[in-house]
Amino acid sequence: MKKEKKQKENSKSLLQKIIDKAQSKKKQSKAKANNDVATPTPKPKAPFKIILCITFASNGNKIVDIFNSKEITSSVVVKGYGTAHTNMLSVLGITETERDVVIGLVKTECSENLISNMLVEFDNHNIKNTFCCLLSPSSANLELIKLITQTGV
Repeated sequence: MKKEKKQKENSKSLLQKIIDKAQSKKKQSKAKANNDVATPTPKPKAPFKIILCITFASNGNKIVDIFNSKEITSSVVVKGYGTAHTNMLSVLGITETERDVVIGLVKTECSENLISNMLVEFDNHNIKNTFCCLLSPSSANLELIKLITQTGV
């Protein structure tokens, strides 16, 4: 009888240990899940941005000179392709249809007030009717550049 009683106690004790261990694991996995949700991994920033300017054909080299003075690297000038309807061009103040597309790379940390600074420089150098923007180096933006310039960027 004593033996049966002792076996029962051992069984209960063993069963209790299994239950305790399962509950402990459940608590750990909940804590881990809560930790994962609370601390998302930050997305790394690209080390550079693309600056894209579309201007009259006579202004491309002037913009490259401005890029060089602003430490914008890897400048390239290519001919722009495609055109909008005459109505749209006149709204934008574009009379010439030949355009240069100037592309450069700028460090992300240097890109903060770049567009406003570039517009001041364009005004100082008498560069009119120029579109300028910053792009992240995503595949969609590279496809846009490829479309505008008809190159294999």
